[in-house]
Amino acid sequence: MKNPFHYTPPDHSVFVPMPSTQTERESTQAHTAVSGLHANLDALCHMLHAPANADVSIRRFHAGGRDAAVISMEGMASRDVVSDFILRPLLLDETLKTLPSDRLARHISRETLPTLSLTGEEDLREVYRLIVNGYCALLVDQCPLALCADVRLYEKRDITTPQIENVILGPHEGFTETLRTNITQVRRLIRSGQLITEFFEVGAKAPTAVALIYLAGITNPGLIEEGRRRLRSVNYDFVPGSGYLQHLIEDSPSAMVPQMVQTERPDRTAFFLMEGHIAILCDNSPFALCAPSTLWHLMHTPDDTFMRWPSGTFIRLLRFGGLFFATLLPALYLATLLFHSEILPMELLGSIATANAQVPFPMLIEVLLMELSFDLIHEAGTRVPGTLGSALGIIGAIILGQAAVAANIVSPILIIIVAVTGLGNFSIPDYSLGVALRLLRLALILSAAFLGFFGICAAMFLLLGFASSLHSFGVPWLSPFAPKSTANADLFGRGPLWNMRRRPAFLRARDSARAEGTVRKWDNPEKAP
Repeated sequence: MKNPFHYTPPDHSVFVPMPSTQTERESTQAHTAVSGLHANLDALCHMLHAPANADVSIRRFHAGGRDAAVISMEGMASRDVVSDFILRPLLLDETLKTLPSDRLARHISRETLPTLSLTGEEDLREVYRLIVNGYCALLVDQCPLALCADVRLYEKRDITTPQIENVILGPHEGFTETLRTNITQVRRLIRSGQLITEFFEVGAKAPTAVALIYLAGITNPGLIEEGRRRLRSVNYDFVPGSGYLQHLIEDSPSAMVPQMVQTERPDRTAFFLMEGHIAILCDNSPFALCAPSTLWHLMHTPDDTFMRWPSGTFIRLLRFGGLFFATLLPALYLATLLFHSEILPMELLGSIATANAQVPFPMLIEVLLMELSFDLIHEAGTRVPGTLGSALGIIGAIILGQAAVAANIVSPILIIIVAVTGLGNFSIPDYSLGVALRLLRLALILSAAFLGFFGICAAMFLLLGFASSLHSFGVPWLSPFAPKSTANADLFGRGPLWNMRRRPAFLRARDSARAEGTVRKWDNPEKAP
């Protein structure tokens, strides 16, 4: 695939005039021709569906006694740059008429328009691709090349704070929908010549620019080649963003849990790259896809690394406790009351039985009703715009809970169970993993309702077996536990930074050492520089 930001002329192209009749154009529109101005304009207009396509801008003029034209797409190419740095210098150049055709392109690029980065293209298909990507094409009569200039200046969103991944500590900059801006943000954090960016185009009918980023000398070459292979092998008509792309390149797209980390934080992407992962950025998407990823990557946040390690460990343990509550708490409640009530103290059991005696529904229906109601409130609060969404979620939950208890539809203890479960679900950093846990929770509730603790154990056994079979770019999803491999003390807890000297073994990085020798040299005067 070619780099969309630095194009070079094709090596094997022959320019022939495009056919003039409609039937001939339809059968040979992919042919190349940059010699006769009118024939080339006719061919490009056919490719761009002009004049039916009102966005196509064609400016015809005379430059030094020669007919010329500039073609661009309105809204993607800068009018001011085209007028001031292309049209005006050409209109003032009186030497074009006397130059032979084979010297026109060289003269224009070096003497008439030296301030612009021009690329000479022989293939009209390549000229067409550049135009729809925001370039403008300069055609001069009898010139054997079309000169394409990067004059892209379309509207884009400014860099703002990440919208989904809240920042407590660390940089407050998030990705935008512009690929080049996102790459620059990553490069600002990793200022190294080893940071390599490779460009691909994904999408058969409407190509989208995609960037594969990695650190040469650290990232495993096999992982890099696997990333290239998957991006080149995507055969789909349109890939508008990273969400589409993730489904097309991850190992098990039918699995409920994600096998790639989707992040909108450049600092988190930089951490992954420094570990030996690859990052994939997609144009029109404010997210980066980082691979390979494991369950632990989905549960970690960059803020953990900016905290002092005891605080980071405590926060992570709370988060894993939230994972336990979000997955198992309603199922354990249901199994205990239906099959194993003898494990509860008599006072607590009597209180629960008294509250449940007023509820007309079976306990399973009661739990499912509250779970679905809570999910509905959460989804409504997410979709309602602005601060109204948060207010709707809080007020809706309070009013619904109080009304349900007053009407004896649900028991008060179940309101507490569902609320704690929801808080645990909100503590999951990865949104896709949180949605997957909602579905798994429903499956565990049904297992508990029919078989009690045995049903929960059987369901968890199947779940762990399935999780053990998942891979992310060839790396087991439960690494470094299944299979067992060496790793830093950076899974459930957060180890001291100066003790985490090695990169995880499951990444098979070319350079596995983060630091050699003493890290805190100032603390050892004999080893200080």
